[in-house]
Amino acid sequence: MIIEVHDPDDPRLDDYALLKDQAARREREGAEFFIAEGYVSIDRVIDSGHRLRSVVVTPSRVERLLAGRPEIAARDVPVYVVDRAVLAGTVGFDLHRGVVASADRKPVPTVLDIARSPARRVAVLVGLNDAENVGVIARAARALRIDALVLDPTCTDAYSRRTVRVSMGEVLH
Repeated sequence: MIIEVHDPDDPRLDDYALLKDQAARREREGAEFFIAEGYVSIDRVIDSGHRLRSVVVTPSRVERLLAGRPEIAARDVPVYVVDRAVLAGTVGFDLHRGVVASADRKPVPTVLDIARSPARRVAVLVGLNDAENVGVIARAARALRIDALVLDPTCTDAYSRRTVRVSMGEVLH
């Protein structure tokens, strides 16, 4: 479903509004959805089993997106094609990657869920409130074959846009 959008205030783009405003994003996203920027992060969203709600892409990126991930079209995920000015007007800055997606969050497992799972190598993060640090740790943990990350309540949201981007989507696994 490729749909051209020409108005940055089109309600179909509401998931993407004001991406830099962290307080507004927490309120807007809640426990419902999250944002993934760039091809690699979107690949990880799909591979992790999270359901895409929609994708916003500039015209020059449509072909690469759909050729690389045909399941986007197969699953009837809306692909909103916007020019760079509309994208910047929607998200609130120049998103140079030109591709961003919204996806449903999965329920976060509890520590008890992890203890009952086959996970044996678990990293515990306490008091990390920088999204980029959590993202780097998640990416490294995946490379080191850590089975699970446990974040205490004082840590930043593992589904924050910056955490997902910096982890290259690995935090979703």
